[in-house]
Amino acid sequence: MFSLIANGFSSMDDCRTFILSGKSGENEYHLEPNVIRIEELCGNNIFRDAYTIVSNTVKHKFDVLIGGGFYCNICCCMAKLFIGRTKVVISERNDPKRDLISWRGRIARSIFFPLADGVVFQTQSAMDYYPKRISSRGKVIPNPIIDDLPQRIPTKDTIVSIGRLHPQKNYPMLIDAYDMVWTNNKSFKLVIYGSGSEKKRLVEYARSKKSANNIYFEDFCQDVHERIKNDKIFVLSSLFEGMPNALMEAMAMGFPVIATDTENGGCREIITDGYNGFLVGVNDVTQLAKKIQLLISDEDTREKIAGNARVSMKRYLKDSICAEWMDFVNNILQL
Repeated sequence: MFSLIANGFSSMDDCRTFILSGKSGENEYHLEPNVIRIEELCGNNIFRDAYTIVSNTVKHKFDVLIGGGFYCNICCCMAKLFIGRTKVVISERNDPKRDLISWRGRIARSIFFPLADGVVFQTQSAMDYYPKRISSRGKVIPNPIIDDLPQRIPTKDTIVSIGRLHPQKNYPMLIDAYDMVWTNNKSFKLVIYGSGSEKKRLVEYARSKKSANNIYFEDFCQDVHERIKNDKIFVLSSLFEGMPNALMEAMAMGFPVIATDTENGGCREIITDGYNGFLVGVNDVTQLAKKIQLLISDEDTREKIAGNARVSMKRYLKDSICAEWMDFVNNILQL
């Protein structure tokens, strides 16, 4: 999300755009050449990283700092105490009610988030979670999606999911539901793309199922959209979400999608149930299996849902969302 926003900002007149990050690694998202990257954050020491933000703000004369995610939001708010006229905008990237933050983190959030000049939320429900001293400075701006995604041409009997291999994504639910429909649909396979600490446990769990030979795990990859463009169904089985990019990108590609109706999550703001996708209850394996079976067996419904999904995602194209961000930033600068 932030690579898209940074690239969008950098194309605007008189807008110098920096990304302050940790050291670069493999399989990173594309940045335009005129986005200046400073690889100085350590990511594991809030005081050190807050100082790094302050020193770079002074050195490069930043007008606005935009934090993304809990850790960077705290660092930017701490830096706000020492950077004078520079404005700070933070952004909530998850469901704040369910996000896995320690009690110390929740205390830090209540102390430091009110220091921000502005707050961007992915969903209205996330904004409503916060007290007025924070939400009154906020605006709901959904995530942008990539403009040039390949379009789905379904030729493979594959159900696909994309996301970190993390408890939040609740892949055992998806594996259980797939196992229920596999008996009558043995030509269909399940492919899960992602990396994370849960991989070993999930692989072992999948091996315990009768459908084990049809369940595949693939590591995170930059060309994932090319790899999935011939698949038939996309499923998101999360316990909680903010506004899931993987789901939005799948819909923009023309996938029929099924997602869990997470509390305070963006899925219900993206999907109109039965029109451009299906919503199922969190941990409702039986309901998920029924919707997967429906999309497998009913091609007309599958392709009607897919077409509606593609059209509904046009509202989230990068240029439109970047313009909303810039309008919000300009309003903050005038305060």
